[in-house]
Amino acid sequence: MEFFVNNIYTIILFPLWVFLLIILGRFLNVVQSRRVIALITLASTAYGMVFAIGSFLYMLTASNVPNFAYESSYPFLKIADYSLNFGVYVDNLSLIMLLVVSVISFVVQLYSSNYMWQDKSFPRFFGYLNLFNFSMLGLVLSSNLFQTYVFWELVGVSSYLLIGFWYKKLSASQAAKKAFIMNRIGDFGLLAGTIIVSYFMYQYSDATSLATIPFANISDIGTYLYSYTNDTIFAIICVLLLFGSFAKSAQFPLHTWLADAMEGPTPVSALIHSATMVAAGVYLIARLYPIYALSDWVMNFIAIIGLITALICAYFAITQNDLKRILAYSTNSQLGLMFLALGAGAYTGGLFHLVTHAFFKSMLFLCSGIVIHSLLNQQDIRYMGGLRKHLPTTAICYLIGCFSISGLLFSGFYSKEMIIKSLLENNHYIFAIGFLLVALMTAFYMFRSYFVVFEGEYRGENPPHKTNFILNFCISVLAIFTVLLGYLTHVNFEKFVQFGFNITQSTKNVNPLFISLSVALIGLLLAFVFYNTKVKAIKLPILYKLSYNRFYIDNLYDFISGKMYYVVSRLCAFFDKHFVDGLVILSALGVRSVSWVLSKFQTGNFQSYLAYSVVFLAIVFAGLMFAYTMIIQYSLLSGVGG
Repeated sequence: MEFFVNNIYTIILFPLWVFLLIILGRFLNVVQSRRVIALITLASTAYGMVFAIGSFLYMLTASNVPNFAYESSYPFLKIADYSLNFGVYVDNLSLIMLLVVSVISFVVQLYSSNYMWQDKSFPRFFGYLNLFNFSMLGLVLSSNLFQTYVFWELVGVSSYLLIGFWYKKLSASQAAKKAFIMNRIGDFGLLAGTIIVSYFMYQYSDATSLATIPFANISDIGTYLYSYTNDTIFAIICVLLLFGSFAKSAQFPLHTWLADAMEGPTPVSALIHSATMVAAGVYLIARLYPIYALSDWVMNFIAIIGLITALICAYFAITQNDLKRILAYSTNSQLGLMFLALGAGAYTGGLFHLVTHAFFKSMLFLCSGIVIHSLLNQQDIRYMGGLRKHLPTTAICYLIGCFSISGLLFSGFYSKEMIIKSLLENNHYIFAIGFLLVALMTAFYMFRSYFVVFEGEYRGENPPHKTNFILNFCISVLAIFTVLLGYLTHVNFEKFVQFGFNITQSTKNVNPLFISLSVALIGLLLAFVFYNTKVKAIKLPILYKLSYNRFYIDNLYDFISGKMYYVVSRLCAFFDKHFVDGLVILSALGVRSVSWVLSKFQTGNFQSYLAYSVVFLAIVFAGLMFAYTMIIQYSLLSGVGG
């Protein structure tokens, strides 16, 4: 088993090799077969999955499970005594994330090989998938924060390419640009925070090697940073670092890009919105947790942002009619719960919910893809209904996902109960109330989508057609994980994610509390009554419009980036044209005028030049006499005053 750990760096290189093979193969006519492209992609991901499983088993059999760590790095850039290393760092956290990423990626790629088969840009799509896989694996296995930032940006670029895959579609290209710009805002904060921490480590720590912010010494870095800064400076640095996580995981106020990212192909939605890109923000918080945990203010800030995101996005999902958009806001909301859990000290619960959410959310997105595909790209749930009869496997898997994300059954029940127990044990009652409110809304909008899509009478125009075996197989595999994951891992999950520092843990000394279960049942019953019976849902106009229009936050951003930006740009253009360009033109005219005047003195006549010289000397002499007179007068006046 040690072989897998020692050679785990190879799983990063294989997707890169496949990406280059696909992209170059298109131009060199080397790899053109869609079947070959799909097979080498799946083989690359399967290779990574085997190494992830082997390394995970080695971790379980190692004698020091709570503190398991392996690092292998090489100097990339060396300046004096400063050395920037690139390598891999494997510990319990990265192995868990690695397992989730590799399994989800494999299932999504298998699904895509069938779902995207008819698309004329099939090779390009799989090239982007491999680039994304390479970037995500590199991010998870990075040995320091600088290397993480490199792969962090690569994840952003590859996600931009995937979201805007159908770039000829205006909404897709706009969604890709929106996601890219929103993430650049957060990435600027992350880069600034990284540079500041590196500066402090280089100047004040005992070891200059800490300047690269290696994850193996993250606890020491946090201690040094906290010691050599005051509370305000420390909080500012943490907030800068957090901005990257907020943008990547679509947290308020940088949350608006995630719903628009639904313009990409459905497999992209399943990949980005489950365990990969959006989970990177949660993963980075967990990785830097020893730093954040030193400040109660920073921890509360993380929890509050997470709670706000969870509440408003759950509220938005209630009134949406686009199936993928409902699931997108659901992802926003669940990520907010993970931030809430981490900020409130429920470290194990937050990470466990990250794992469980990865499987049932990717399954839900793949189910939505089957529904949309069977209805000839119809995404509006108002034109669906009764699909359980036509797509029984999809309906069952979607229902399993609804039960799990609502915290009623299966893996989602265990992860959500773990979080609520920790919140109550640590006396975070406000956070607990917010968590329960989110649980109520989650159950309501998820079962609303199920009843509207799969129950009742069919309301569409085109009759639905059945799906094939591969698509059903993929969602069935994820359904099995969703059902069994909670039973198999919730007892032992805590010991797999320890860092070797004390974290307030919750779950063993508290009696089982089924509060969230009861709240979720209320949401289910309300959805059943309003959307599976003849009782009509109550619509309060103001609240409905606020939810449907998402608090008009997108409109505000459009106003800022549209009208305000237009006005500012016009003012800048006016200033540039009439002032900046005017100064340049004026200077040119001044030079030209002076040269014209001087040219008139170029007569070629000696007598003229002699006269000019005499006049010039006379002017100079007069000027000197005037200056001398003024000096004498000033001296006399000063003497009288004295």
